[in-house]
Amino acid sequence: MRPRLFAILPLAVGIWFAGRAGNPIFAIDGATNMLVSTLGVGQFPTGVTVVPGTNHVYTSNQHDNTVSVVDGTAFRLLGSFGVGLFPTDAEANVRTGHVFVSNQDDATVTVIQDG
Repeated sequence: MRPRLFAILPLAVGIWFAGRAGNPIFAIDGATNMLVSTLGVGQFPTGVTVVPGTNHVYTSNQHDNTVSVVDGTAFRLLGSFGVGLFPTDAEANVRTGHVFVSNQDDATVTVIQDG
């Protein structure tokens, strides 16, 4: 029996973080600790999370009440959309692909289905 070959898809870079001032997020290669990419997103990004199954990176942007979605493989902004008031954090459930964004000023949570 011959072994089956599977395509190996690149995963999102291991470390993502928000820069806040100037509105960037940064991607760091976890193996080399080198900066791989800097991307502009919404105003004053704070929370950053990755959905491993799709390699989408989500950022909560406090000053424009949006969440930005980035392709974590191609380092490309896919888009942004409105959420509650003053989103402060984003967390992904890696099993379901849901992203949860806490909105501080209206005491709500936005739930996003990735994919």
